[in-house]
Amino acid sequence: MFMEHIEPGTTLRTFATLRIISKTLNPQDITTKLKLTPSETKDVGDLRGRSGHWPHGYWELSSREQVDSIDLADHLLWLVTTVEPSTAEIQQLHLEGLRIDIFCFWETSSSQGGITISPDLWRRIGVLNLIVGVDIYFAT
Repeated sequence: MFMEHIEPGTTLRTFATLRIISKTLNPQDITTKLKLTPSETKDVGDLRGRSGHWPHGYWELSSREQVDSIDLADHLLWLVTTVEPSTAEIQQLHLEGLRIDIFCFWETSSSQGGITISPDLWRRIGVLNLIVGVDIYFAT
């Protein structure tokens, strides 16, 4: 079955972020294990907002500043290609009980159009055992 690609002009911004979260997570340990430079990290207890604190450790790698495209598939492809050399380490982190997922941000100017992801890209995400969530925002 043919699936129509993203309707021209509807996607405004998009990015994909690999997130690793745990109450016992030390972000530097993740950086060392994955041999990747994170986009952002937080230690347990770091300030969150004006008066809150991070209840868990947090490590992320985001396509936000790395990929110049409004096609979410391009962002996911960059992210997967970047982390695939660390597949064994990611699988070990899963076994250790860390929460690992891909968060996607997608902003559109219309309720028409959508996101298209190839079977090969879904397969590669599946090998990494990653849940993918997409937050959809409608520009006003």
